[in-house]
Amino acid sequence: MPPGVFQHEELAYLQHLRILSGFYDMLRPLDGITPYRLEMQGKLQGPGSKSLYKFWGSKLADQLQAESNCILNLASKEYSKNILPFLSEETRFITCVFGQMVDIKRHSSFRF
Repeated sequence: MPPGVFQHEELAYLQHLRILSGFYDMLRPLDGITPYRLEMQGKLQGPGSKSLYKFWGSKLADQLQAESNCILNLASKEYSKNILPFLSEETRFITCVFGQMVDIKRHSSFRF
């Protein structure tokens, strides 16, 4: 995220944001990365874990819960599956569903 587009207060608030990455672990907004595409359900080669889900295990959920007991989930279902099984009952996990209004005059429907 380019810090130049935020005011000081906004930038300070964003430090609460965590971004899950199958390759980089958990990122903060200003962490630098090299672009990549890695799917969580992808198979791993070599000794040890056979999938990224098994590789990460509870590590991501544990780190999130250490920082907060309320998680606002904007991740895909693919990434959420690596967090949900490891959450304690005390942790609130709020998932946002994004949609797009399509021709509201004709259909009055949403597309997700």
